[in-house]
Amino acid sequence: MLMIKIRHYCSFLAVLGLFFTSCSPLQQVSPSSMAPTFTVLPSNTPPALEKPTASPVLSPSATTTPIPLPPSPTLQPSLDEANTKEIILELLKTNGSCKLPCFWGITPGETTLDEAKRFFDHLGWTGDDYQAFIPPDETFYETGRDVDGHGIGIMIYPQNGLAETIHSGFGGRNFKTLMPYYTIEQVLSSEGVPSQVYVSLATGLEVSTPKITDYNLDVFYQESQILVIYGGSAIKIGDAYKICPGNPNQGNPNVPEDEGSISLFLGVPGNELTPEELMNPFGQFGSPLTIDKVFGISPEEFYKKMTQSKEPACFLTPRSIWP
Repeated sequence: MLMIKIRHYCSFLAVLGLFFTSCSPLQQVSPSSMAPTFTVLPSNTPPALEKPTASPVLSPSATTTPIPLPPSPTLQPSLDEANTKEIILELLKTNGSCKLPCFWGITPGETTLDEAKRFFDHLGWTGDDYQAFIPPDETFYETGRDVDGHGIGIMIYPQNGLAETIHSGFGGRNFKTLMPYYTIEQVLSSEGVPSQVYVSLATGLEVSTPKITDYNLDVFYQESQILVIYGGSAIKIGDAYKICPGNPNQGNPNVPEDEGSISLFLGVPGNELTPEELMNPFGQFGSPLTIDKVFGISPEEFYKKMTQSKEPACFLTPRSIWP
């Protein structure tokens, strides 16, 4: 029977913050015992997300020329811990001076998997190749570390020797200061109006916390193949839930307000993958709804409110629209 290595799999899902509560032990297991248990919305399997119509970009900020970070095969030995930490903290702030979907100098469809591996080896990050359990014939490279209490997980799915899609997740305290490049305000300012914005609400958590639940907010750019998922706390107010994407845990006494999680799913521009396809093999957990159904606004109106409001933008979603 095929054995699947999942040494980092559960920890990576934890960094992604995608509504899960437990996972199999970190060991080699067979496919039949692999499936983790997720706390998802109490509904049927979510339908595949339709490919949205791209929206016009409103005054995006100036872009920078990507700087290829993956080193050559003749690179010197791995950096020491102090130098690695310094580089990673800088990458979290600047993304290596390259524009998404380029990630830390690794560009989907251009950078080879071997180049990416050498880059992480140089940082002293131990990574490995794994076989995905969904679908069973896919392989991926995975690495990750904890840096200053912030979990960082990275998966690279190759095709024809190139990094085809990149999945990465960050989570921890003071995330807006340490990871400013990936905050929702910065992504919107840099990329412009999203093609679509989706929201998921984990109403199943109401059993234990009737006034507070979790949400995921998905910002998707069709043409550039960028999907950024922000997790946070939705606060019950009357017959609605309040969501504040720029301050994701505002109003939750059980979670520090400066804590947050960011997940990136990056592909080759022009590939026209849906969000669900771009997230493969994870797919969409819960039942994401488009922003017009959740907040009654368009992606353009969401963009304007998030980038042009003097006060941090918050939105209300009626409880009645959720299962």
